Amino acid sequence: GCARIRNCIAPAVDTCKYDTSDCLGLGPWQNCQIRCRSPYVGNATLASCPRFNSDPAGLVYELPVCVLPLDVDLLPVPRGYMRTTYGWRCAPGYDGALVTQCERSAPGADCRTHITPAGCSMLVPCDVGDFVDIDARTDIISGNLTFGPAQLSYGVTEVNVRNYQVYFVDRCNQTLGEPLDTVVKGPTDLACCRAHAYTAALVSEQVPPDAQGLVVLASTSSLSSAIGVVVQFQDLQPPTPAPTPPPAPASASRASVHVCLVVVLTMALRHFSEL
Repeated sequence: GCARIRNCIAPAVDTCKYDTSDCLGLGPWQNCQIRCRSPYVGNATLASCPRFNSDPAGLVYELPVCVLPLDVDLLPVPRGYMRTTYGWRCAPGYDGALVTQCERSAPGADCRTHITPAGCSMLVPCDVGDFVDIDARTDIISGNLTFGPAQLSYGVTEVNVRNYQVYFVDRCNQTLGEPLDTVVKGPTDLACCRAHAYTAALVSEQVPPDAQGLVVLASTSSLSSAIGVVVQFQDLQPPTPAPTPPPAPASASRASVHVCLVVVLTMALRHFSEL
Protein backbone atom coordinates (compact mmCIF):
# COMPACT_ATOMS: atom_id res chain seq x y z
CA GLY A 1 0.00 0.00 0.00
CA CYS A 2 0.87 3.61 -0.21
CA ALA A 3 1.95 5.78 2.76
CA ARG A 4 1.83 9.52 3.07
CA ILE A 5 5.16 11.27 2.75
CA ARG A 6 5.83 13.28 5.91
CA ASN A 7 8.30 15.81 7.24
CA CYS A 8 10.85 14.77 9.87
CA ILE A 9 10.65 16.19 13.37
CA ALA A 10 13.67 17.18 15.44
CA PRO A 11 15.03 14.35 17.61
CA ALA A 12 14.43 14.22 21.37
CA VAL A 13 17.89 14.91 22.79
CA ASP A 14 19.53 16.63 25.76
CA THR A 15 18.76 20.25 24.98
CA CYS A 16 21.42 21.38 27.44
CA LYS A 17 24.07 19.95 25.12
CA TYR A 18 22.56 19.94 21.65
CA ASP A 19 20.91 22.56 19.44
CA THR A 20 18.47 20.93 16.99
CA SER A 21 16.63 24.10 15.99
CA ASP A 22 17.89 23.71 12.39
CA CYS A 23 16.00 20.42 12.10
CA LEU A 24 12.50 21.65 12.96
CA GLY A 25 9.95 20.67 10.29
CA LEU A 26 12.59 19.24 7.97
CA GLY A 27 11.09 18.11 4.65
CA PRO A 28 11.94 14.90 2.77
CA TRP A 29 15.27 14.92 1.00
CA GLN A 30 16.49 17.85 3.13
CA ASN A 31 19.47 18.15 5.46
CA CYS A 32 20.10 20.03 8.70
CA GLN A 33 22.85 20.49 11.26
CA ILE A 34 22.89 19.47 14.91
CA ARG A 35 25.20 21.76 16.87
CA CYS A 36 26.65 21.93 20.38
CA ARG A 37 24.83 24.36 22.62
CA SER A 38 26.91 26.88 24.58
CA PRO A 39 28.86 26.47 26.83
CA TYR A 40 29.57 23.06 25.23
CA VAL A 41 31.87 22.99 22.19
CA GLY A 42 32.32 20.48 19.36
CA ASN A 43 31.87 20.02 15.62
CA ALA A 44 28.34 20.05 14.21
CA THR A 45 26.99 16.91 12.52
CA LEU A 46 24.72 16.52 9.51
CA ALA A 47 21.23 15.03 9.73
CA SER A 48 18.90 14.19 6.85
CA CYS A 49 15.26 13.36 6.22
CA PRO A 50 14.87 10.44 3.76
CA ARG A 51 13.49 11.23 0.28
CA PHE A 52 10.33 9.17 0.69
CA ASN A 53 9.99 9.54 4.45
CA SER A 54 6.68 8.39 5.95
CA ASP A 55 7.72 8.35 9.62
CA PRO A 56 7.78 11.69 11.49
CA ALA A 57 10.62 10.31 13.63
CA GLY A 58 12.54 9.10 10.58
CA LEU A 59 15.36 11.67 10.76
CA VAL A 60 18.74 10.04 10.15
CA TYR A 61 21.34 11.66 12.38
CA GLU A 62 24.39 11.25 14.62
CA LEU A 63 24.89 13.48 17.64
CA PRO A 64 28.05 15.59 17.78
CA VAL A 65 30.64 15.08 20.51
CA CYS A 66 30.08 18.07 22.80
CA VAL A 67 32.39 18.78 25.75
CA LEU A 68 32.83 21.56 28.29
CA PRO A 69 36.01 23.65 27.91
CA LEU A 70 38.38 23.41 30.86
CA ASP A 71 38.19 27.16 31.44
CA VAL A 72 34.41 27.43 31.29
CA ASP A 73 32.96 29.45 34.16
CA LEU A 74 29.72 27.99 35.54
CA LEU A 75 29.78 29.97 38.78
CA PRO A 76 28.17 30.38 41.16
CA VAL A 77 28.27 26.77 42.31
CA PRO A 78 25.08 26.04 44.29
CA ARG A 79 25.46 25.01 47.91
CA GLY A 80 25.60 21.23 48.31
CA TYR A 81 27.28 20.60 44.95
CA MET A 82 30.78 20.61 43.52
CA ARG A 83 32.11 20.61 39.98
CA THR A 84 34.75 17.99 39.10
CA THR A 85 36.51 16.78 35.95
CA TYR A 86 33.81 14.09 35.77
CA GLY A 87 30.93 16.54 36.03
CA TRP A 88 28.70 17.63 38.90
CA ARG A 89 28.83 15.76 42.21
CA CYS A 90 27.17 16.13 45.60
CA ALA A 91 29.50 18.04 47.93
CA PRO A 92 30.84 16.43 51.15
CA GLY A 93 28.02 16.24 53.68
CA TYR A 94 25.39 15.96 50.94
CA ASP A 95 23.95 13.00 49.06
CA GLY A 96 21.03 12.05 46.83
CA ALA A 97 19.99 11.28 43.26
CA LEU A 98 21.92 13.95 41.36
CA VAL A 99 20.40 15.26 38.13
CA THR A 100 21.21 18.23 35.91
CA GLN A 101 18.66 20.56 34.42
CA CYS A 102 18.70 23.48 32.02
CA GLU A 103 17.89 27.04 32.95
CA ARG A 104 17.66 29.88 30.47
CA SER A 105 19.21 33.19 31.40
CA ALA A 106 16.89 36.14 31.83
CA PRO A 107 15.82 38.07 28.70
CA GLY A 108 18.36 40.70 27.82
CA ALA A 109 21.19 38.81 29.52
CA ASP A 110 23.61 36.46 27.73
CA CYS A 111 20.79 34.30 26.25
CA ARG A 112 22.63 31.13 27.24
CA THR A 113 21.45 27.84 28.64
CA HIS A 114 22.97 27.22 32.04
CA ILE A 115 23.39 23.72 33.46
CA THR A 116 22.12 23.54 37.03
CA PRO A 117 22.48 20.51 39.32
CA ALA A 118 19.66 19.29 41.56
CA GLY A 119 18.83 16.36 43.83
CA CYS A 120 21.46 16.64 46.58
CA SER A 121 20.43 17.27 50.18
CA MET A 122 22.14 17.31 53.58
CA LEU A 123 23.21 13.93 54.94
CA VAL A 124 23.27 14.06 58.75
CA PRO A 125 22.67 11.67 61.68
CA CYS A 126 18.95 11.23 62.30
CA ASP A 127 19.39 11.70 66.07
CA VAL A 128 22.22 12.71 68.42
CA GLY A 129 22.01 12.31 72.18
CA ASP A 130 23.23 14.66 74.89
CA PHE A 131 26.87 14.59 75.93
CA VAL A 132 27.64 14.38 79.66
CA ASP A 133 31.21 15.09 80.75
CA ILE A 134 32.45 12.64 83.42
CA ASP A 135 35.94 14.13 83.73
CA ALA A 136 36.24 16.61 86.62
CA ARG A 137 39.41 18.20 85.26
CA THR A 138 39.06 21.73 83.94
CA ASP A 139 39.17 22.00 80.10
CA ILE A 140 39.23 18.20 79.77
CA ILE A 141 36.18 16.18 78.74
CA SER A 142 35.47 12.44 78.68
CA GLY A 143 32.27 10.54 77.98
CA ASN A 144 30.15 8.77 75.39
CA LEU A 145 28.11 10.40 72.63
CA THR A 146 25.38 8.25 71.04
CA PHE A 147 23.77 8.92 67.66
CA GLY A 148 21.64 7.31 64.96
CA PRO A 149 22.28 6.47 61.28
CA ALA A 150 22.44 9.08 58.54
CA GLN A 151 19.34 10.41 56.84
CA LEU A 152 18.45 12.52 53.84
CA SER A 153 15.33 14.65 53.52
CA TYR A 154 13.27 11.60 52.56
CA GLY A 155 14.47 9.09 55.16
CA VAL A 156 17.30 7.05 56.66
CA THR A 157 20.03 5.90 54.25
CA GLU A 158 23.64 4.81 54.76
CA VAL A 159 24.32 3.63 51.19
CA ASN A 160 27.16 6.09 50.56
CA VAL A 161 28.28 6.62 54.18
CA ARG A 162 31.89 5.59 54.89
CA ASN A 163 32.05 6.46 58.58
CA TYR A 164 30.98 8.98 61.21
CA GLN A 165 33.30 11.55 62.81
CA VAL A 166 33.06 13.73 65.92
CA TYR A 167 34.77 17.14 66.14
CA PHE A 168 34.87 20.19 68.36
CA VAL A 169 33.18 23.20 66.72
CA ASP A 170 33.46 26.94 67.30
CA ARG A 171 30.58 29.42 67.60
CA CYS A 172 30.24 29.43 63.79
CA ASN A 173 29.93 25.62 63.79
CA GLN A 174 33.27 25.23 62.02
CA THR A 175 35.23 22.11 62.94
CA LEU A 176 38.35 22.51 65.08
CA GLY A 177 41.42 20.29 64.72
CA GLU A 178 41.39 16.57 64.05
CA PRO A 179 38.40 14.24 64.65
CA LEU A 180 37.97 13.23 68.30
CA ASP A 181 36.65 9.82 67.24
CA THR A 182 35.83 7.99 64.00
CA VAL A 183 33.03 5.42 64.12
CA VAL A 184 32.84 2.85 61.32
CA LYS A 185 29.46 2.31 59.67
CA GLY A 186 27.71 -0.89 60.68
CA PRO A 187 27.84 -4.02 58.49
CA THR A 188 24.21 -3.57 57.40
CA ASP A 189 22.49 -0.38 56.33
CA LEU A 190 19.87 0.62 58.88
CA ALA A 191 16.40 1.36 57.54
CA CYS A 192 15.02 3.30 60.51
CA CYS A 193 16.31 5.80 63.04
CA ARG A 194 17.82 4.10 66.08
CA ALA A 195 19.08 6.83 68.39
CA HIS A 196 21.69 4.58 70.06
CA ALA A 197 22.91 2.77 66.93
CA TYR A 198 26.42 4.23 67.29
CA THR A 199 28.59 5.40 70.18
CA ALA A 200 31.60 7.71 70.00
CA ALA A 201 33.96 7.44 72.99
CA LEU A 202 35.77 10.64 73.99
CA VAL A 203 38.65 10.08 76.40
CA SER A 204 40.60 12.93 78.05
CA GLU A 205 40.02 15.38 75.21
CA GLN A 206 41.58 18.83 75.63
CA VAL A 207 38.93 21.50 75.00
CA PRO A 208 40.18 24.26 72.64
CA PRO A 209 39.70 27.83 73.94
CA ASP A 210 37.15 28.69 71.23
CA ALA A 211 35.19 25.40 71.32
CA GLN A 212 31.44 25.85 71.75
CA GLY A 213 30.13 22.35 71.09
CA LEU A 214 30.54 18.96 69.41
CA VAL A 215 29.43 17.97 65.91
CA VAL A 216 28.71 14.53 64.43
CA LEU A 217 29.38 14.26 60.68
CA ALA A 218 28.42 11.53 58.21
CA SER A 219 31.42 11.13 55.89
CA THR A 220 30.86 10.08 52.26
CA SER A 221 34.35 10.73 50.88
CA SER A 222 37.91 11.54 51.90
CA LEU A 223 37.05 15.24 51.66
CA SER A 224 36.11 17.02 54.86
CA SER A 225 32.51 17.98 55.49
CA ALA A 226 31.10 20.95 57.40
CA ILE A 227 27.56 19.58 57.62
CA GLY A 228 26.45 17.75 60.76
CA VAL A 229 24.44 17.82 63.97
CA VAL A 230 25.84 20.06 66.73
CA VAL A 231 25.37 19.36 70.44
CA GLN A 232 26.46 21.50 73.37
CA PHE A 233 28.51 20.25 76.30
CA GLN A 234 29.17 21.45 79.85
CA ASP A 235 32.71 21.02 81.11
CA LEU A 236 32.52 19.27 84.50
CA GLN A 237 34.42 21.28 87.12
CA PRO A 238 36.30 19.86 90.15
CA PRO A 239 34.40 20.11 93.47
CA THR A 240 34.99 23.29 95.44
CA PRO A 241 36.87 22.49 98.71
CA ALA A 242 35.14 23.42 101.99
CA PRO A 243 36.47 26.65 103.51
CA THR A 244 39.04 26.21 106.34
CA PRO A 245 38.07 28.07 109.57
CA PRO A 246 40.59 30.75 110.55
CA PRO A 247 42.91 29.95 113.54
CA ALA A 248 41.98 31.42 116.94
CA PRO A 249 43.98 34.51 118.02
CA ALA A 250 46.93 33.87 120.38
CA SER A 251 45.44 36.05 123.20
CA ALA A 252 42.22 34.03 123.17
CA SER A 253 44.20 30.78 123.46
CA ARG A 254 46.13 32.04 126.50
CA ALA A 255 42.87 33.18 128.16
CA SER A 256 41.38 29.73 127.71
CA VAL A 257 44.42 28.08 129.33
CA HIS A 258 44.25 30.52 132.26
CA VAL A 259 40.57 29.72 132.88
CA CYS A 260 41.29 25.99 132.82
CA LEU A 261 44.08 26.36 135.41
CA VAL A 262 41.84 28.39 137.75
CA VAL A 263 39.13 25.73 137.58
CA VAL A 264 41.61 22.93 138.35
CA LEU A 265 43.14 24.77 141.34
CA THR A 266 39.70 25.58 142.77
CA MET A 267 38.65 21.96 142.64
CA ALA A 268 41.91 20.84 144.29
CA LEU A 269 41.55 23.29 147.21
CA ARG A 270 37.96 22.18 147.77
CA HIS A 271 39.14 18.59 147.95
CA PHE A 272 41.79 19.31 150.61
CA SER A 273 39.37 21.37 152.72
CA GLU A 274 36.98 18.46 152.88
CA LEU A 275 39.77 16.27 154.24
